[in-house]
Amino acid sequence: MSIMSKLNASYLAGFIDGEGYIALKVHKNKSNGNLYYTPILKIAQTDESIICWLKESFGGWYYKREYKEDSHSKDSYYWTLTGTNLKPFLQKVCPYLKLKKKQCELVLKKIKMQETLGDELPYKEISTINKQREQKMQVNKNYREQRRNDIQEIYDKLRELNKRGK
Repeated sequence: MSIMSKLNASYLAGFIDGEGYIALKVHKNKSNGNLYYTPILKIAQTDESIICWLKESFGGWYYKREYKEDSHSKDSYYWTLTGTNLKPFLQKVCPYLKLKKKQCELVLKKIKMQETLGDELPYKEISTINKQREQKMQVNKNYREQRRNDIQEIYDKLRELNKRGK
């Protein structure tokens, strides 16, 4: 990802406030039924050049949505950023966001929770010879479940903030 100046960060924040979407995308694991949440930033635009610039400058990917010729809509272009490039990008633009600042803060909170999950387990080293093994495993399980509930709460707040209409 390229280095972002304060000028670019403030410009992109305005762009995200107007044309962007910051949220968690939910996935369900088919084998165990657990829900997983992927932080995502998406920007839509009818001008392909800005979308290409975003991809070239910050990674991610883009695609084109074509409309039928008899439609009154222009073709639109979408840029999406997830994964390792998302956190530093959001950290740079967050101070300049006005409308989507809360969504950005919630997504950054989720990313931090995910990064520190292994570090914060109450019992990281579980010994199979320890008589308290089952108890410690339950504490870890409860902790993970609480983390899932916390992330679900972030997801629900983002859904509410990103809801269209009344």
